[in-house]
Amino acid sequence: IDEQFGRFTRNFQPVVLGLPTGQFRILAMLADRGQFRGNLSALCRYFFVSPQTQNRNTIRDQISELEKQGFIKVQHTGRTYTLDAVPKGKRIEIAREHYERIRTRARTPEGQSVAWECVLKVYLWACENNYDSIITNQMIAEDLDLSFGVICSAKNVLDREFEAIHRRKVSRKMPNGEIHTKGQNLGASSFWNSE
Repeated sequence: IDEQFGRFTRNFQPVVLGLPTGQFRILAMLADRGQFRGNLSALCRYFFVSPQTQNRNTIRDQISELEKQGFIKVQHTGRTYTLDAVPKGKRIEIAREHYERIRTRARTPEGQSVAWECVLKVYLWACENNYDSIITNQMIAEDLDLSFGVICSAKNVLDREFEAIHRRKVSRKMPNGEIHTKGQNLGASSFWNSE
């Protein structure tokens, strides 16, 4: 964890953005906490899911898969797990308060729920994106392994709720007078709206 401008930042690796959402949220938690030591029920509570058997088993499988892929180190004694992230290559840093706002308040302005992990993935993708390039929602969806609709909802949360991204539609006028949208420019904002 780096301290910069008096604020703590969280480090994410671009390679994790394409992971399934469940695996990504475990790595996001480790980026936030540095290390996790506890049982699977504690992880369920951190992720705002009930600690029932099915959810604990799902998290256990996700931990196992992350360990196989070399993203985390796991020590398991009885019901207690100790998880540590394994650093890999380049990192994306975001302020801790931004991470916490996404984790606890990821809703569209219309009140629709959007998984905070998906909102965070889209924001981190925007941090890595070149604002001058023309992209489409489908391109983002393929990069992040999310649906087109989830990308749209996550961008709405980031734009309207947090003012955390800049986006501009890129269109051109066709010879027949129709307007054809080619895509958009998308980038992360350094300054978020206040709560």
